Amino acid sequence: MSDKRRVKNAVKVSADGYTFKSKLEYIIYTTIKEAGFNVEYESMRFCIQEGFDAVVNLKRERIRPCYYRPDFVIRRGDVIFIIEAKGYPTDTWKLRRKLILKKLESEPNIVYFEVKSTAQMKEILNEIKHLEVATTNSAR
Repeated sequence: MSDKRRVKNAVKVSADGYTFKSKLEYIIYTTIKEAGFNVEYESMRFCIQEGFDAVVNLKRERIRPCYYRPDFVIRRGDVIFIIEAKGYPTDTWKLRRKLILKKLESEPNIVYFEVKSTAQMKEILNEIKHLEVATTNSAR
């Protein structure tokens, strides 16, 4: 991985056949698993900017599409919970985040979370559990 794409101050951690990009990702993964949720790691991919042709220096150039792969996905019925581990946001992340949020705006069954700590992850998991109970109770 080039220096441009490296996560700031991140140490890679391997567990359960995955290589997490940071200790925060690993901690969030284990917190989700310990809470009893089935969790997917980097299993989805969204196109957040289509590819296009542009003229640069009087030459036509193909600009490749830009993709987003969420850190974690929890599926509950028709609802998909996306969990993004964020320690130190980079300048690149600030722009990508805007594109991601705009893309997810058109996905009504997706709920997006950004997580910075274990405590915050536990609160979110508690919310997801209550949403599941509310969904189950309202279906009866």
